[in-house]
Amino acid sequence: MRRWILLLLPATAWAQSLTIVLPDTVPATLAAWHQIAGEIVVVAPEMLVARMVGCIELSSTTICTPFERQPVLVVADTLRMPIAAVMAEFLLHTQPLYRSNRIPGGLGRMCMQLVDANDSSRAIISPVCREFFVRGVPDVRLDSVAPFIEVDSVCFRWHVAIPVGVPTVFQLRIAERRPGQSSWYAVVRSVPVATCRIHSDRLSKWECCFPLFLFRRGVEYVWGIFADGGGSQEELISPVGEFVLR
Repeated sequence: MRRWILLLLPATAWAQSLTIVLPDTVPATLAAWHQIAGEIVVVAPEMLVARMVGCIELSSTTICTPFERQPVLVVADTLRMPIAAVMAEFLLHTQPLYRSNRIPGGLGRMCMQLVDANDSSRAIISPVCREFFVRGVPDVRLDSVAPFIEVDSVCFRWHVAIPVGVPTVFQLRIAERRPGQSSWYAVVRSVPVATCRIHSDRLSKWECCFPLFLFRRGVEYVWGIFADGGGSQEELISPVGEFVLR
């Protein structure tokens, strides 16, 4: 009597996967992201139809891509998307008003996932995250929206959570806000009534003071912090403060 022995060998199957390829340190200037050798790689042994969504978590804000605006992807083997194209998709929809060309320095994290093309609650590939460090100016915070009045001086103070770490030129800019102007437009576009420039890379707190006679009582003023990270055009990197001397 013959006996047959069946050997059940483990089957090797390719699983669906998503991989974020990104350097540990990235530049703050968004234009420089086009030079990053990074990508998002999706592998699917069987054809799948999905949308890619995700979020970038930064020091003080989170930017997410809206599901309904993402293109439908058809993956039949391997799909590679340059990281610059993915970043552009994030910034196309959401960004802090006062940061148009750079993201805040410090620790960040990108999380991406694939979901059903018609149902954002149905995950096809669960979220995959990758941490990175942004080499640039951290979020600038104003110690007070209004300046500090000290005897015959008007003083403005601002800080960051961690030292900048790279040579940076900060410029405090103060301007009048005329009727009909937004605070942002006034501080960015108007001729300033006073400015103060500080070169710094290792500090985390700064102060600039001006004589009280520079400002007229009853006039609306706005102020903000601009940064030049090494020859690039100065950009507003803080919220806009407003004040009126009574």
